[in-house]
Amino acid sequence: MQPLTDPLIARGGLAPWQVHAAKQMLAERLSCTEVAAACNLSRGHFSKAFKQSTGQSPYAWLTAQRIERACGLLLARDIPVVEIAAECGFADQSHFTRTFARHVGAPPVHWRRAHLPWPSRAGAQA
Repeated sequence: MQPLTDPLIARGGLAPWQVHAAKQMLAERLSCTEVAAACNLSRGHFSKAFKQSTGQSPYAWLTAQRIERACGLLLARDIPVVEIAAECGFADQSHFTRTFARHVGAPPVHWRRAHLPWPSRAGAQA
């Protein structure tokens, strides 16, 4: 006897197309209400189903994506932290610094210094 549902879809979770669409829309800064409507779900049901499917709430997933992007920008370019905060969707530098430190364990400037390759670090101190 074959199962009626795909075993890869968590019970009570979103369909794969909904997970993909939701992640894309959240990354484009649409609200949870708008994303839920696009998935034909209420906001509450969408949030629970998203967490069931991804292991994180929509807000936690989005914050993790923003922090991941910020880490890349901190390493890839020598741009001010305030610009990285704005580019990653944080309200201001203070909000970015608090959130980054809570998730990563160090403020962005300290994290950047600790993760820059040696020649760049020596050049920055000179």
